[in-house]
Amino acid sequence: WRAGQKGLPDKVRVRIVPNETTAANLLLSGELNAASLLGPDQQRLFGRGQYHADATAALGEMWFNQAPGRPGEDETTRRALARAVDLPVIGKVLSSGTGKPSGGLISIEPKTCTD
Repeated sequence: WRAGQKGLPDKVRVRIVPNETTAANLLLSGELNAASLLGPDQQRLFGRGQYHADATAALGEMWFNQAPGRPGEDETTRRALARAVDLPVIGKVLSSGTGKPSGGLISIEPKTCTD
């Protein structure tokens, strides 16, 4: 786009709407032009024929406290904790059933390194 091209607004107003259901309702009422939604609210908008653009994003990360004296200091313990988690179930919860397993550490294209 070019700064002087027709159709660009003179002002852009950004509004933080922390609740997805509220954001979906504002989209449907015309009070909001764009939002990032997951799960039931996303499905509700699909049912209304709302325009959407899909985006890939990584959801959920595991962090361990590796400080001396903490259980996470031991690599074997960290590996055991990571393996004990039911990742497919957690993925379903995080994405309200709409996500896919990650294919690597980078989720957007073009990938700077292989999976």
